Amino acid sequence: MSKSSTEQKTVEIHGIRFGGQSGQLPTVIIPSLFNPRMKEVLDHRTGSFDKGKVKLYLRRVDRISKETGNPYTVDIMATTPAAMIKYIEFVSEEIDESPFLFDALDPKTRIAVTKYLISVGLQSRAIWNSVSLNTTEAEFQAIRENRVKNVIAQAFDRRDPSPKGSLATLTRGGLLDRASKSGAENILIDVAILDVPSMGASSEALSLVRSEIGLPAGCAPANATFSWKTKRLDLLKRNFGSCHAAACALMQYSGANYLIIGPIRGARRVFKVCAMTDAMIAYSAMSKGIKPLSKTHPIYRIL
Repeated sequence: MSKSSTEQKTVEIHGIRFGGQSGQLPTVIIPSLFNPRMKEVLDHRTGSFDKGKVKLYLRRVDRISKETGNPYTVDIMATTPAAMIKYIEFVSEEIDESPFLFDALDPKTRIAVTKYLISVGLQSRAIWNSVSLNTTEAEFQAIRENRVKNVIAQAFDRRDPSPKGSLATLTRGGLLDRASKSGAENILIDVAILDVPSMGASSEALSLVRSEIGLPAGCAPANATFSWKTKRLDLLKRNFGSCHAAACALMQYSGANYLIIGPIRGARRVFKVCAMTDAMIAYSAMSKGIKPLSKTHPIYRIL
C-alpha cells in the first residue's frame, strides 16, 4: 500500500483511535449486537434478552481483542426506543472502556435515544450510525440539541453508486458540512456496501475517500456477505466464515480503519484474519517510514 499524500486524520472516541496512515493504527473491529436474527433476543420490541449469553459473547470478544491487538466496540441494533435504551444500559456497563454505536432504521428511535443519552451523560461515548443524504432535518436537530459528538456519515448516493458518487455525497452533497454544523466533532466515513459483487467498487470508494478527504473511513462487509449467505446457503454452508473473513481483509487493504463485521457470535475468526492482515500492512508500511502508533498493534502480536 502506498503512503497517502493527504493528511490522514485520527479520531479518538472514548479511548479508541480510528484513522491515520495505513499501518499506523490497527483496524477497529465492530461486531453487531441485538440484530433481528439474534436468537438471544427474546423480544425485539421490549428489548428482553439473555444477559448471561450476551455477557459471554462480550467477554470472548474482549479476550480476543487483547490477544490480537485489534480494538473493538459494538454496533447496537434495535427496532424501538425502549429496546435500544435497555441495550445501551447493559452494554455501557459491560464495556465501560469502549464507545458504542447505536443503529436503528426508524428516525424516531434514533431521536428518542439521543434524548436518553444526554440525560445519563453517555452522549460522548455514543456513535450515531449513521447520517446520510436521507437523514431528516429533525434528526440533525436532535444531534445538535442533545450534543451527540460522534457520527458515521454514509457515503452513498443511489443515483450515482460509483466511487466518485460516494465522494460527491460527502463534498458536493453537503453531508460532511451538515454533520459538522450539527455539532458532530468526530466523523467516521462509511462507504456503503450493498452486495458481494459491488464490494470491488466499494473498495475503490474507500481508497478514494481516504485519499481525497483524509477522515477515518470504513464499511460493513457483513451487509453483503450475510445477505449472500441467505441467498446461497448451499454454496456457503461450510465455507461462509472463510469467505466473510476474506471480504473483511479485502477492505482492510483498501484502507478501512474500521469494519462492522456482523453478529458477535462469529467474531473470533474475523479478529484473527484482520490481525494478520493488519500485521502485513504495517510491515509493508515500515519500509516507507510509517511506524505503528500503538505498542499493542497486531504486528507485535502476530509476527
